[in-house]
Amino acid sequence: MDTPRSPWQEIATTAWPSLKKDLQSDVAIVGGGISGIATLFYLLTLTDKQIVLVERGKIGCGATGNNAGFAWAHIERPVSELVEEFGFEPVKEAFLELDHGWDEYIRIHKLIGLENNVEPLDNSGLGFGFTDTATLERSLQDGALFRKMGRKKWEFFISEEIEMEGEGIHRVPREVILEKLQTKDPSYIGLLYDSVDRARTNSYLFCHRLLQYLKNRFPDRFEVYEQTEITQIEKNTLKFSSGTITADVLVICTNGYSKKAAPRAAYAAACSTSLPNDYSAAFITHQDPSVPYWHVTNCDSLTIFAGPEYANPALDLDEWNKTFALITQFTQRTYHFNPTFQYQWYGIMGYTPTGLRWVGQDRQNPHIWYNLGCNGIGIVHAVASGERIARLLNGETLKPSLFSQFQS
Repeated sequence: MDTPRSPWQEIATTAWPSLKKDLQSDVAIVGGGISGIATLFYLLTLTDKQIVLVERGKIGCGATGNNAGFAWAHIERPVSELVEEFGFEPVKEAFLELDHGWDEYIRIHKLIGLENNVEPLDNSGLGFGFTDTATLERSLQDGALFRKMGRKKWEFFISEEIEMEGEGIHRVPREVILEKLQTKDPSYIGLLYDSVDRARTNSYLFCHRLLQYLKNRFPDRFEVYEQTEITQIEKNTLKFSSGTITADVLVICTNGYSKKAAPRAAYAAACSTSLPNDYSAAFITHQDPSVPYWHVTNCDSLTIFAGPEYANPALDLDEWNKTFALITQFTQRTYHFNPTFQYQWYGIMGYTPTGLRWVGQDRQNPHIWYNLGCNGIGIVHAVASGERIARLLNGETLKPSLFSQFQS
C-alpha cells in the first residue's frame, strides 16, 4: 500500500512546539483542525480570554488535511427528514446559521489575504444525478421546503419518460441529463441543480495561514502546541504525558476524545482529466447502497473523486486496494476512462447519531463545550460553530440551535 498522500498538505507550514510543562489558562481547546482553529479565532476576536490549543498530531493533519476539499453550507440528511424530526422553524434557522458560516469563511479568507483559496464551483450549481424515482421524489420534497424557507430555488431536470410534475421541474430527453452531468452512464433519470454557494478549498492551508495571522495580531493571548496527546480529561484538567493543563473552560474540537461521534473513513483520489473546469457533480446510485453518493469536483485541472465511506475502517492493504478499485470502477462506468491517480488518501470523519454537528455546553459538565461531528460536510459547520461557542462564552444570549440538540 502506498503511503496516503493528500494534495492539500503539499505546502510549507510552520511547526509548533510540543508541551512539556503544566499550564493554566482561561480556555483550553483540544484539537488543531479547522474546528479548533476557528474556535480559537473567534475566542481571540470576540473575547478577552487567554487560550491554549493542543493537538495530538500536527496542526490540520486529521480530516482537515485529508478531506475532499469541498465547502458547502448544507446538511447531509434530507431536509424533509429533519423537518419531520425537529420542526420547520428550527431547521430553517439551522440553514441560516450555515449561510452565515459560509459568509464568515469567505470573510476570514479576505481578512488574511487568502482569497484564492476559495475556488467557486458555479456551473449553474452542483449537479446531483439520480438513478431511481424514490430518491428523486424525496429531493423534490426537500426542494419545496427550501422554497418555503426562502432559500435559493432548486431546479430539476427529469427524463421525459418519468411522470413527474411540479414547481422547478423540467422534463427533458434523458440525453440532456447525461450531457449536463458529463456522464456516459445511461442509468441516470434525473438531475438536481440547487444553486447554493459552494467551493473547492484547502482547509489545511486555511488553518495554517489563520494561525500565522493570529500569532501576529494576538502574540500574548494564546499558545499552540502540537504532538501533545491528551490522555485524560478530569473535571477542568487535561492530562498529558508531561503534565497537565487546567482551564476554566474546555472546548473539545476533535472526535478523538468523545464517544459522541463514531469514526468513519471517507476515501478520495485525484487525477487530471478532460472534465470541464469548475465542474462539480454528485452521483446518487440506488443500485449501490454501500456508497451514499460519489462526489466529483474539478478545478485547475485536478479532479477529486470522493467515496465510498466505511464505518470503523481497518486500513489494511486489502481494504485500501478494494476501495480504489471501486473508485476506478466508478470512473470507468461514469466517464469511460481509466484514471491514473496522482494522489490517494483518506480522512477519518466523526458521525454523530443524529447526523448533526454537536455545538454547545455539556449538560452534566458545564465547563466542557463541544464543537464536533463532521457528518460528511464539516468545513462551513466548523466556522459557524466556532463563532457560536465564542459568543456564548462571551456572555451573549443566542437563540436555541438545531446543533445543540444532543443529550449529554
